[in-house]
Amino acid sequence: MEQRFSQSGQRALVWAYQAAKRLGHGAIGPEHLLLGALHEEDGRLARLAEEQLEPGTAVGEGPSSLTVQGAAVIEQAAALAAPHGIITARWLLNALIQDPAGP
Repeated sequence: MEQRFSQSGQRALVWAYQAAKRLGHGAIGPEHLLLGALHEEDGRLARLAEEQLEPGTAVGEGPSSLTVQGAAVIEQAAALAAPHGIITARWLLNALIQDPAGP
């Protein structure tokens, strides 16, 4: 993983990837990043949120990329975290909250 992510940030990204794969989605978007960040902060809330997402039809190894919106969330989290150095799960949540398009 990139050095710009803390352990909680890395775990949130892994969880986002796994959620997208479980749901059959071909790319990681803001909704998956939200699930990953929530999982790091409150696993029960993450499970409830995941139940609200529609399954996709992607098959194979799992998502191979970020959506444009997902990449924008990570860049926003990096901008918010810049004074502190590394992106944590909480910075991902902050970026998602500030995103006018929402997850």
